[in-house]
Amino acid sequence: MRDEARRQAEAACIARERSGAARLDSGFTLTAQADRIDRRPDGRLILYDYKTGTPPSLKAMEAFDKQLLLEACIAERGGFEEIPAAPVDHVTYIGLGQPPKTVTNWLDDDLVARSWAELGRLIDRYARPEQGYTARNRIQKRSDITDYDLLSRFGEWDETDPPEPEDVG
Repeated sequence: MRDEARRQAEAACIARERSGAARLDSGFTLTAQADRIDRRPDGRLILYDYKTGTPPSLKAMEAFDKQLLLEACIAERGGFEEIPAAPVDHVTYIGLGQPPKTVTNWLDDDLVARSWAELGRLIDRYARPEQGYTARNRIQKRSDITDYDLLSRFGEWDETDPPEPEDVG
């Protein structure tokens, strides 16, 4: 309760469960639904995401769990409905588990701009037919389970096997 009182003293909540989108130069549209967006008195935004489990660490956020970073990209481009473009001050995961934990990323070193540029390069790469879509290409832990493991028949091959391209089109 003290943490929430501090958050409310710092900024006003202007949206909950707000849909947003931003379009890359390539034509790809990134969409998201922000759990909560607050506005500070100086106009900068704060984005929050509630987690029932343990929030990702700062390192995991920058390497694997880019949800809030990409939501910041959308916010800075005015992509959330009825919220004008504004700089994002920071993003925070609020872990509701036991014990509760928050992880705040202060978006240093142009992290939002770098995240947008990285997404653009990634989408451009996947637009090339020779790139392909490799199952379990970038997972944080070998024990992670993805929504596509069944489709890729994970378990019938070893993770150290090189991918074998196959035209399915």
